[in-house]
Amino acid sequence: MKATGKFITHVRWAYVAKILSASLGVPLYIIIGRVLGKEGYGLFMLTISILVFARILSGSGLGPSTGKHVSNLEGKNIDLAYDMVAAGFLMQTLTAAFFGLVLWLTAARISGLFGIPELTPALSIGALILVFFAVTEFSKASLQGLQRFEYLALVVGTEFTGKLIFSAGLTLAGFGLIGALDGFALALGISSIVAFFLFLRLGMRWPRLDVPRWRSLIGYSLPLMLTTASFVVYTELDNIMIGYFKGAAATGLYAAAMVIARSVPMFAVPIGQAAAPTIVKLRQSGGSAVEFTHRLLKYMVACFFPVAVGIFVLAPKLMVLVWGGGYLAGAPVLRVMSIFVLSLSTGVVIAPILDYLGKAGVRAKWMTVSVVVNVILNFILIPRYGGLGAAMATVLTHTPYVFNNVHILARTVGLRSLTIFTSLAKVFLASAAAGVVGALILYLSDNMIATLIAGLASYLLFLLVFGIFSRGEISDVASKMRVGKKEPASVK
Repeated sequence: MKATGKFITHVRWAYVAKILSASLGVPLYIIIGRVLGKEGYGLFMLTISILVFARILSGSGLGPSTGKHVSNLEGKNIDLAYDMVAAGFLMQTLTAAFFGLVLWLTAARISGLFGIPELTPALSIGALILVFFAVTEFSKASLQGLQRFEYLALVVGTEFTGKLIFSAGLTLAGFGLIGALDGFALALGISSIVAFFLFLRLGMRWPRLDVPRWRSLIGYSLPLMLTTASFVVYTELDNIMIGYFKGAAATGLYAAAMVIARSVPMFAVPIGQAAAPTIVKLRQSGGSAVEFTHRLLKYMVACFFPVAVGIFVLAPKLMVLVWGGGYLAGAPVLRVMSIFVLSLSTGVVIAPILDYLGKAGVRAKWMTVSVVVNVILNFILIPRYGGLGAAMATVLTHTPYVFNNVHILARTVGLRSLTIFTSLAKVFLASAAAGVVGALILYLSDNMIATLIAGLASYLLFLLVFGIFSRGEISDVASKMRVGKKEPASVK
């Protein structure tokens, strides 16, 4: 019961962080996209995608690896835990600085490959962004492992508040693409400094680790780096390939649809961040990890499946509402990506749980297979269909990968796969039926609000009809929420 209450408290803090990133980050990209237009926004997103790829090489697995190690040490050896954090922080800073220098030296050559001269100054600024980006992301992962979610919220809030103030502000002031990137560099620099002082306050010092622990920290980061690279292929390689084959404007349309599709799974990330250490502790203490995992997946999918269906039905109206009429051509891409909304929402919850359960290597193996197929499909589909082809490749490869992860998680905690997939199938039927009702109302009324109301009401009705939830389950969840309120002191 204590572990579950702690989980609720952690979820609340993690949601504070995610609400900050979503409420500040999504408007930031919309402002930049509307001000710069399809062409300028395409250049901006192409630059960001290249930086994310460079981030993989700059030690992207160090943060999750550090988080996993310190989570296992919680309450056992706090000095060793902060030695691990310090070691990871040092390695992350050095590797990021090295690859930032490499990016700065090769900026002109990279822009030459795309035939876009404007990329040279953008990537030169990007070299500095890369360093601060790597340190900030490392800090978030480490704070998650330390279960200091209130500090995680502070770092995230600093980062995205700074981005909105500086990046959006400079863009609106007329500084264009360079202003937007300068704002990113400044905001990430401030959040890196804030994270550094938070670690010092917690007790971080110069690392004093023996060789086996250094090896363990670095060794576990390698499969995590591979899984990070695989995830980036799904989310960033598309932008780069579309920019290469179809130009910046096509990248802008695709990236605009992707912003909407990826904004929903943001709200699932805190669930995985808080659930991962909770499930580990339930297994260690003999608690009901099986029941917890089953309910976690069922509730999560029940929340996000109807959202994905709603995006599919309302895609054209959403593109015009969010980005303006000039982005309407991206609606077919958003419709296909609505399937990715569900698979990504599920994936971001399961991934950290599997990593904390020591299954990073298994996950990396299957992710590698999925990525190879994705790249092949991208080369086949993007030259012919552009952003729509990229969306199809993503859905066709990411969805089976996530289903396999669900199976691996169920097997690891002792949950029958048939049990969880039966629950998910019922949610699918309820969501699909509600989607049909919503599409009919949209056709008859052409009213977005009426469609949303009818879709939500019918979905709730179908949940009851298919017997997906019982009154006992709902009461139990409410009682656990009350436990969480009574235990804030248990969060160290």
